[in-house]
Amino acid sequence: MDLKHLRTFVAVAELGTVSKAALSLRIAQPALSRQIIDLEKELGLLLFDRVGRRLLLTGEGEQLLGNCRRLLGYASSLGDQAQELRRGDSGVLKVTAGAHMIDSVLSTFLHCYAKHYPNVQVRLIENRSSSPALLITPSTAYEVWSPSAVGVVPLP
Repeated sequence: MDLKHLRTFVAVAELGTVSKAALSLRIAQPALSRQIIDLEKELGLLLFDRVGRRLLLTGEGEQLLGNCRRLLGYASSLGDQAQELRRGDSGVLKVTAGAHMIDSVLSTFLHCYAKHYPNVQVRLIENRSSSPALLITPSTAYEVWSPSAVGVVPLP
């Protein structure tokens, strides 16, 4: 099932005519009509009664309309969330460092980071080895070698 077909179904149901829905969705009327026919075939249901130039929802169409609206809303929110994750405005920042590094350097850094990125969850992991700390975000890794040096390395 294609979201495009569901958007078309909702637009026709809300606007009542193919011509208004086609204008709203910026597609040709024949293409819109084809999408409605394809959706009806896929579902095995008649979604609209054709009354003159108007399309009226059948009982089955009315029952599906609410779920289609919710599904389209959910798909839209997924797109918004993905955009936030790409920008780094939300997500998870994993920080691995020694206890001393966490107390001395990272406490200040993480406090500032949290102010700038309130929707990013920070997870601290204590590193008990002598290797450098590694902070990982979806697009960048920060290697911490000493309390005074932080280098930024883009991830592939």
